[in-house]
Amino acid sequence: MYVFNGNVCIRKNHFLGGPVIDKGGERVGPGDNYFSHSTNNVWVDTNGYLHLKIDQRNGTYYAAEIISQQSFGHGRYRFFVDGRIDNYDENIVAGLFTYDTEFLDPDSSTNEIDIEFTKAFTSNTNLAGKNAVFGSKPEVPSNYFHLHNSGYTLPANALTLHSFTWFTDKIDFKSQKTHDLWPAQSNLIAEFNYPGPHIPPISQGTEQVRLNLWIFQALNTTLVNTQNLELVFRDFHFTPLDDYDGDGLFDEDETWIYITDPNDSDTDGDGCNDGDEVNSETQPLGGKC
Repeated sequence: MYVFNGNVCIRKNHFLGGPVIDKGGERVGPGDNYFSHSTNNVWVDTNGYLHLKIDQRNGTYYAAEIISQQSFGHGRYRFFVDGRIDNYDENIVAGLFTYDTEFLDPDSSTNEIDIEFTKAFTSNTNLAGKNAVFGSKPEVPSNYFHLHNSGYTLPANALTLHSFTWFTDKIDFKSQKTHDLWPAQSNLIAEFNYPGPHIPPISQGTEQVRLNLWIFQALNTTLVNTQNLELVFRDFHFTPLDDYDGDGLFDEDETWIYITDPNDSDTDGDGCNDGDEVNSETQPLGGKC
């Protein structure tokens, strides 16, 4: 497991497990924003938490984005967020996603797996009134975008954990109201299991993790709600989908959920594979199939 909290130095360009780019310069996508690498917009506090912030200077809004230079591939991506991500201005978008720049097509489509907090996409009636989006956007077909969304209200100083697990044949999304890795069902905000067929493929190590906070259609937008212009990350974890004993259960899940032995495909020695017992809802620790 890669754990990156406390190992962040924006000025030395370290976050997300290694060197990062904090995007700045001319107006660029998404949203035709100016992205700034100023410490007004991107910084790490004394606790090691990463802050992304929109601000306005001399009449111009500046957004924030950081980009990993490391490619992670298939696995479980966890984003530990601090704060009210449910009450942004209706034109603000907060993004937690993978992005592959090597698969551009004439429509500027890309391979993406997205979790976004926003109210900006209300032209689609299926999204009206919602403020969270799970999505997958592969290269082909170029305009395909699969969405699942959930409206929710959070308390002040909320801690939320948002994740997706990227498999070859599906993507599992989840948002929850606590930073516990294995929370009670009552803390679930939303989950979505996308079975394909449009799953972004693994390319030649060119996909990146990106975190951003930006304004939808920035050229024509004035923010009305300026009380919350910040996105704070306490941590980011990536866990590869290892299955050492080949029983169909990931090592991390065996250790923390099923309490089975990740090195033994039949933990209780009853002659049945641990994964088969979990899938058939029998007990992998029960001593019998």
